[in-house]
Amino acid sequence: MSQVTLNPTADTYLTALTPDTNNDAITFDVGEWNGGVGDVRRTLIKFDLSSIPNSSIITVATLRVYDTGSDLTSNTRTMFANRSKRAWTETGATWNKYDGTNNWATAGGGTNADDVELANIGSVSMPDPPVAQYYEISLAASKIQEWLSGIFTNNGLMLSMGTETDDLHRLDSSEGTNKPELVITYSTPGFLAIL
Repeated sequence: MSQVTLNPTADTYLTALTPDTNNDAITFDVGEWNGGVGDVRRTLIKFDLSSIPNSSIITVATLRVYDTGSDLTSNTRTMFANRSKRAWTETGATWNKYDGTNNWATAGGGTNADDVELANIGSVSMPDPPVAQYYEISLAASKIQEWLSGIFTNNGLMLSMGTETDDLHRLDSSEGTNKPELVITYSTPGFLAIL
C-alpha cells in the first residue's frame, strides 16, 4: 500500500449575494452566514491525481479541511462533497458562471444534475460553535477511482451545507496556512515473473 497527500490545484467559493464576484482568497466559505439572510456560499476544490500510477487501486480517500473557528454559524449541520460536472476555473467561477463566461445550469451550481453529481460522495458534521481544527470527510474510494481511470472527468468537488440556513463555516484555502488535503491510500498491482 502507498499513500499520497495532495493539496488543491484550484479552489474558490461562490456567494449568492454577489453572484458575479469571484472569491479566490485565503479562505473559503460553506453554508449561509448567520448575519445575512440568503447569504449562501459554496466552495469548489480540485486536486491533481497525476502523481498516482494509472493502474493503481484506490482503497481510501479522505478530504481534510481546516475550519478557522470563525463564529459565523448558529447550528450544527452536515457538509457534503459532490463531484462537479463543470470545468470551472479558480479565477473565473462565480455564483452565476462556472468559468467567467459560461452559466451554471442553475445559479450556484449545486442543485442541478448538469452542474454536479446530485448524490454526494462524502459528508461530515460541522459543529456549532465552530472549532479551529481539521475536519475529515471520508470520500467514496470508488468515485475517486473513477477520476483516476477517466470514467468520470475530474472537475473536482463542490462543498455545500445540507440546509444552508445559519450554518456558515470558514475554511482555509490552498492560499491559507492550513491547506486542504486529499489523502489517498492505494495499491499498485504487481507483475508476476514468468520463469
